[in-house]
Amino acid sequence: MTSLPPQSLIAAVERAVGQLPSQWEKLLGGRSNALWRGRTGGADLVAKLYLPSGATPLFPNDPAAEHQILQDLGPLGLAPEALAHIHGEFGTALIYRYVDGQAGDVTLTDLAKVLRRVHQLQPESPPGLMPSGSEALLRQASEILSRCQDDPHGVAARIEALRHAAPIDGVETPALIHRDPVWTNVVRSSSGVVLIDWQCPAMSDPCEDIAIVLSPFMQVTYLGRRLVMQEVQEFLKSYSCAETVARYRTLAPFFAARMAAYAQWCAEAGRGAAKSAVQDELRFSEVSEISEL
Repeated sequence: MTSLPPQSLIAAVERAVGQLPSQWEKLLGGRSNALWRGRTGGADLVAKLYLPSGATPLFPNDPAAEHQILQDLGPLGLAPEALAHIHGEFGTALIYRYVDGQAGDVTLTDLAKVLRRVHQLQPESPPGLMPSGSEALLRQASEILSRCQDDPHGVAARIEALRHAAPIDGVETPALIHRDPVWTNVVRSSSGVVLIDWQCPAMSDPCEDIAIVLSPFMQVTYLGRRLVMQEVQEFLKSYSCAETVARYRTLAPFFAARMAAYAQWCAEAGRGAAKSAVQDELRFSEVSEISEL
């Protein structure tokens, strides 16, 4: 992908927002889609071009859902301000206000608090429902693993072992979840902490977001290291909902088994999974480690 957006996209941006940025800068943060910052001399914008290869077995890539969430949450300061959702020969793109801040420049307390705030919202136009509970997690894990060519670390055996555990029901009242609240998707702006890259939101179990933050694979991939136990405890304490944290503790082995399957898929697909990622998730799935959280 070049440093400039496709010419057809540049023309569409001008038609949609009524101005043409004087300079374009390729943003390097996006792993699933192509993003450019358009400098306007005032409030800069972002052009996000959705790529056909952006979706994965765990993270969808839905521009319409992201546009709706930005419309709902942008005025609350929890997401960027949506400007336009456009289509053309370039494909599909979303135009929104650039959040002036450093991605990942947040504390675990900041992240826990902004997620708790999001999970308490009931948007007027909610995204689709995502199944929750232990049986749903094991189904997802098996489906992801079925896309893999190999299982050298025994993910299937771990999934099967968890089928003998007492089932945990899905949530009665689904919450709005981001689904991918990794460090590169959290920005500290002058007005507060903002979540970006809302391309896979859902109504589901808030434990989904907690599980992504505490996943060893996600930590190493986006933070560059594993969180230590004190940091994990800080995050869970700062989330300030004992009921949800307790539910996460019971579901953590199931989330980790699903992430182990996903890490195996990523390794085979060449999507940046370290050699130890599957093993890290399998170890995390052991009840003995989860109980220490």
